[in-house]
Amino acid sequence: MADILSKLAALGVTKGFPSKTVPRENVSEKAIAALSERFPTGVLVRNEYGTVFNNRRSFPMTHVHGNVSLDSEFTMSPRLGCLLNDELPLNKTNFLAMDTETSGLNADASAFVFMIGLSYFTERELIVDQLILPDLGSEMAFIQAIRDIVAPFDA
Repeated sequence: MADILSKLAALGVTKGFPSKTVPRENVSEKAIAALSERFPTGVLVRNEYGTVFNNRRSFPMTHVHGNVSLDSEFTMSPRLGCLLNDELPLNKTNFLAMDTETSGLNADASAFVFMIGLSYFTERELIVDQLILPDLGSEMAFIQAIRDIVAPFDA
């Protein structure tokens, strides 16, 4: 047992709280700076829990993707209709699409969501938000940023 304790002590593991606290490097600030450099059109989303990076892109309604114009009439597919409440009349501006990017599909704590993609229409444009978790310590800010964007939508 003493051998294990000495090995742990050599790694810096202590019992209880250390007598001298080591200041934690601000990982979020470094990560956000790197994201801002990589995605110069991104925006910082600040809330009561911290800051999250949003790689936001917007497309005018005149934009054509493939052979589909964004200003074309909205029609709900039968598959989507089966998933949603039939009593809710959907149009382009009252629903949002979401996709997640994770570190893996494990059911244990080692897998986490590091990016949420949200896509939604306003009257003038299609907005695509890619909210990126700068570090695990910013999880509450990340979740709140998602809540704030999703809240106005019916579906």
